[in-house]
Amino acid sequence: EEKATGLVDDHQKSSIRVGTADILDKLTAEEPNVDFTWALGADTFIDLASGKWRRTEDIFRMVGYRMIVFRRKEGEQQEKDTQSSATQDLIKESVAKLQLVDEAESSIQVVNVDALTSASSSAVRRTTNESDLKVLLTRDVLDYVKQHALYSFGDES
Repeated sequence: EEKATGLVDDHQKSSIRVGTADILDKLTAEEPNVDFTWALGADTFIDLASGKWRRTEDIFRMVGYRMIVFRRKEGEQQEKDTQSSATQDLIKESVAKLQLVDEAESSIQVVNVDALTSASSSAVRRTTNESDLKVLLTRDVLDYVKQHALYSFGDES
């Protein structure tokens, strides 16, 4: 008779998906007196504010609507980037709506930063074209993404 150990095997580990809300559940339970602030990129913020994430409302509630949204400054290099003026408008609209939800607690700050690289995390997540990724990622990072079936590589059968 095999005794249950409560441990998961490698196959089970590879199928476990832990989301942002799950992590925030744990953090807020362990540190109930800490007011967490979440820092995220503009594309991620827009997706979250649009309700595309699992447990969107829980995430906003657990961080008390305290967020720092990083947006790339527009420039010649970023003309084709998703961080266009339309993105800036979406960010402003989302911030305004969210601040109406919880005006007392809400503190969403948008910070414009210079792009360190032309790599966009959103673009990296969407593509499995290794030629494109070799330009955007270091070899070690690309190997890790492939080995752990992250992003679009996880969609392959």
